[in-house]
Amino acid sequence: MEKICPGCGKIKSFLFSWEKLCYTCNKEKELKEIQKAIRNGEDPGTCSSDYVICPYCGNEIETNYEYEDFPELYKEGDHEIECPECEKTFIMETSISYYYETRKAEEDE
Repeated sequence: MEKICPGCGKIKSFLFSWEKLCYTCNKEKELKEIQKAIRNGEDPGTCSSDYVICPYCGNEIETNYEYEDFPELYKEGDHEIECPECEKTFIMETSISYYYETRKAEEDE
């Protein structure tokens, strides 16, 4: 059953009955809530697989860089990052997971 997302107004064919927003709009809503909490002096936590958030000002730092532009995104561990908005330095922890799947090679006949 198709539903219209009230956030973006687009018709979505895959929304569960309990979902009010599509995935993209829900992620944007979550980001805005985290940013608002940071700006109100709270510490809402910034763990995300979708974006890097400055813990000082709430600025979302783009993560769609090439490896050469932002290698910290692709190296596991703690990295010092300077926010381009407030210019404060914070620690970004990168965790990387690998998944493996196998299949039979075609046998020679």
